[in-house]
Amino acid sequence: MTETISLERNVAALRAVLSPEDFTVLANATADGVDLISAEQPGGPNIASGDKRFYDPDGRSYAENQVRSFLENPKRLSLAPAPPTSQHAFSEMAVARLYDRFAGALIREDRGPALEAGYLVSLGLGLGLHLPMLLANLPVRNLVIVEQSAAMVRFSLTVLDWAGLVSDIERRGGKLHLFIGGQPQEVSARIYETLRGDDMCFLDGSVIFPHYASSFLNDVANAFANALPTIGDPVGFLEDEALMLRNAAANLSRGPDGIVRRTTPTETTLPAFVIGSGPSIDSHLDIIRQHRNDALIVSGGTGLSVLLEAGIMPDLHCEIENVTDIHAAIALCAERHDLSALTLVGSLTIDPRVPPFFGRFLGVFRDVLSSTRVFSQDHPPLEMAGPTVTNLACRTAIAAGCRDVYLFGTDLGAVNPDKHHSGSSLYAYSDDPYWRSGAQMEKLSIPAPGNFRETVYTSREFLFTKLYFDTMTQTYPSVRFRNCSDGVRIAGAEPHPADSISLDPAGPSAKQMLIDGLSMAWDAELDYESAVSDIRKAVDSTATELDELLRSNSLSDIPALVDALKPFMTDDATETPDDPDQIARFMMSGSLMMMALAANSLSGRASAADRPAVIKAVSDEMAEFATTATSLFDGTSGQDG
Repeated sequence: MTETISLERNVAALRAVLSPEDFTVLANATADGVDLISAEQPGGPNIASGDKRFYDPDGRSYAENQVRSFLENPKRLSLAPAPPTSQHAFSEMAVARLYDRFAGALIREDRGPALEAGYLVSLGLGLGLHLPMLLANLPVRNLVIVEQSAAMVRFSLTVLDWAGLVSDIERRGGKLHLFIGGQPQEVSARIYETLRGDDMCFLDGSVIFPHYASSFLNDVANAFANALPTIGDPVGFLEDEALMLRNAAANLSRGPDGIVRRTTPTETTLPAFVIGSGPSIDSHLDIIRQHRNDALIVSGGTGLSVLLEAGIMPDLHCEIENVTDIHAAIALCAERHDLSALTLVGSLTIDPRVPPFFGRFLGVFRDVLSSTRVFSQDHPPLEMAGPTVTNLACRTAIAAGCRDVYLFGTDLGAVNPDKHHSGSSLYAYSDDPYWRSGAQMEKLSIPAPGNFRETVYTSREFLFTKLYFDTMTQTYPSVRFRNCSDGVRIAGAEPHPADSISLDPAGPSAKQMLIDGLSMAWDAELDYESAVSDIRKAVDSTATELDELLRSNSLSDIPALVDALKPFMTDDATETPDDPDQIARFMMSGSLMMMALAANSLSGRASAADRPAVIKAVSDEMAEFATTATSLFDGTSGQDG
């Protein structure tokens, strides 16, 4: 890179890659008693605060020494080959086949260090002089930078060639991401989502570089480390997206009673009780009953059965999953209790047999899903409404206007790893071994910090849910989250013993006002059958194009394979969000990404002589996926989608 620094070019380069919010933060930054020592001054370049210097002896020497030491043993993400935890989708079974064929022969502890990786994450920017040094020695595609101080970025603009840095990253086929300030948990979530982006398949071998230490960066690093066990988890399947599209078409054609708003204009002091079915709920039922009239009671999933068995009817019930299990659970619950007076708040992608059990159905358009892009019209999606039903229940309470949210039974694990749910939930009273076993949920085998105790036990699935809870508490700072559950600690949700709750009397009229304002009318007149047919045709056309690409190219390595597949794995929907061809690519991208992720992990640990066999095998699996894509979309391929 050139040593000529152009502030104007640097600002233009950053404007092009920063979000408008981050660029505004940068433009309004002040030094606050911190000064830049230029390279022409003794001890420069450096940052000074009074007599203190940020770098010893200066910025460039510090960066050279730090990078040299780091490169002797770089800290890399390792996604060693592993069989999938479930095998209900084509891509999961394809990964299992790849693992069975290659893992035993090829697996070794480390991947080849010279192989291309997806991301370099720099925790801290400072002057940024370490960045070109790292990039000169690390074959990474994307650069992610976290800096707590916008003033640091302003200083860096005068000593580092940012325009050249951005050009270097773009030549590699990647992007530069710079996150300035914010709450640590929110920043960690942004890193997590970025690494699960277009180059997620290159996660294995990505590099984490701690440039300097601070309480902010330490908190970001700790939050990110807590999220790492789930970073390579699936990002979606064609079968799942197609099922949700069909379900949404059926639910909308029947006509929901309303669509949940993002927010309501109602101001209220009424708190919400969000009810899950974790084991600790059993000790809180009397307290919930005591305050039944003083809070908006929102149950989630099997939390409904717990309340009804205790004689407590919630004000709202939430469902989010599209699987047939939800219909079976609600049907079992309806055999024991009358649900006809209860309002269901549900993702429009749920099994269409579920809403008729309830008196009213308020639909939710979830963000990111293909069904939302096809059908939502002018109705904005309800962001942060997943991935699980208790996330939706919290988001529903926020949308209703509640600014105090108490969590009950959202254990996300258990004190006793053998007790997976409440003793009064359908998991306990059903005679079906499937339900009594926890509906085949993952074992609670991962120790985690507890809400009221040092350690409880959780699973990968629950850790994924916790990540979204942690982010939700940071995303809505005006909402006070109080966690009464004796389970996993949730960042930003204060531990709150249930027996210390004291609420002002409210009454039914206050609740009804919130429920009445929660939704808007659904009056769109759409040809749902035709819309689904158009997407099906687009999937068929896209699959044919994909099949031709895979069968006509000799792809020598994983980067070449991924680059060839980029048009099929990139969701660029900014200009045509409802274009059938673009939606078809989005629906197929998760399946392709999971196969490419596994291939990268396997080939990275193979010898150079063995890598072509891995590439050939994954190309064949992807071609088979393309051949069966239309039947996967229809749910007629024999997959349990």
